[in-house]
Amino acid sequence: MTWTPRRTGPDRLHVLVAGGGVGALEAAFALRALAGDLVSLELLTPEPRFFYNPQAVFEPFGGIRVQSFELASLASALEAHLTLGRLASVSPGAHVVRTNQGLTLPYDVLVVACGALPRPALRGPVTFRGPADSDRVAAIARDANRGDLPAITIAIPTPRTWLLPLYELAFGLRDATRVRVTIATVEPTPAAALGQAGSAYLAELIARHAIELRTDVDFERHPPEDVTLAAPELSAGRIYGIPADESGFIPTNCLGAVHGVPDVYAVGDITSYAVKHGSLAAAQADTAAGAIAARVDDSIVPKPFKPILHARLALGRETVYVRRDLGDPGDPGTVSPEPLWHPAAKIFARYLAPALAEISRASASDHGDASGPRSTSSSYSGT
Repeated sequence: MTWTPRRTGPDRLHVLVAGGGVGALEAAFALRALAGDLVSLELLTPEPRFFYNPQAVFEPFGGIRVQSFELASLASALEAHLTLGRLASVSPGAHVVRTNQGLTLPYDVLVVACGALPRPALRGPVTFRGPADSDRVAAIARDANRGDLPAITIAIPTPRTWLLPLYELAFGLRDATRVRVTIATVEPTPAAALGQAGSAYLAELIARHAIELRTDVDFERHPPEDVTLAAPELSAGRIYGIPADESGFIPTNCLGAVHGVPDVYAVGDITSYAVKHGSLAAAQADTAAGAIAARVDDSIVPKPFKPILHARLALGRETVYVRRDLGDPGDPGTVSPEPLWHPAAKIFARYLAPALAEISRASASDHGDASGPRSTSSSYSGT
């Protein structure tokens, strides 16, 4: 299935962006902003909708439901060509890709932003992958309040995961139930990626909410008993023709270019960068977009990727904003109850966040409903 809103010209650089999550869309919006009509854009996405997955932590407790956006509408705003399909293989010499349905697509430059695959890291507990598991988390809360579940243990058994949603769910379950809630994590301190300031603030809140915290847990030798909810182990789907590590993650240089493969960039969770977060996927996308735009506009100077984490955490009734430069081991991070960026979106994305905010405002104006389009049938894969 394809959809074409505009003409394409042979004199323009044709950029194919594979993926339907934050990294893919931020790359496309950044490219359009930076390079304008000097590039033609094509989105190859496995689903027809983009899901704003960070909102999944609110759903089990009757809060905001996960918004979804028609990718055809986003493609229209980008003046991009939309193709439905999943990237299966790349032929770098021929500059073509093939999809899981056997479709062949040409490119001048390829951006791989296919996300990560969440798999159970522990046997038994519910693995929280995102909106698809909201109902299961809600069922845990109901079981606890009925007395069928005397305690709730939330496990973070691997550092290669989306860890911040598990902390948010812990606070949500603590507020929604009357049973003991425990967080067991492999980390040395809670949400260590937030830095000293953010981790210390989180530890104080955990204690204040009477949540039990266990750090440095060895899940192989001494796994906690009766784990209720667990973070997933992330891997990446193998894309033939693209180098990757044993888990499928793609190594890149400081500008997002894939090592050893000309004219191919990778951004977001599918890269080998250890910390997986939407704000980092967006920053990688901006870096790659700048490097690509510099090919068609000499005035643009590519800027290396700076891993600055922007995290907005919903911790019970408190919202906390954290900013930290992961590239500076000495940066303790900044914590504030007030927004540290604008718009104060759950995902900090320089180009995508304002675009989605505008679409949401227009949708609310048209329908008289500020929540926008809704759906719950997705996972965090593809950020």
